[in-house]
Amino acid sequence: MLTFHHSQVGDIVLGYQSMQLEGTPGHRLSASYAEPGTPDYDKMLLLDAVAPDRDQLNAG
Repeated sequence: MLTFHHSQVGDIVLGYQSMQLEGTPGHRLSASYAEPGTPDYDKMLLLDAVAPDRDQLNAG
């Protein structure tokens, strides 16, 4: 588990998984996630809801 502090929602505890990438010695791909039904999951949903729309970011 990893703990991050976000200025808008406070601390978020996330699980993670990682895997080695074939053909790239020493490199790993990691994915973080919040467990559904937890306050951390709700915080991630809130951050997703208030994030700028990608189309708006690309337009300007």
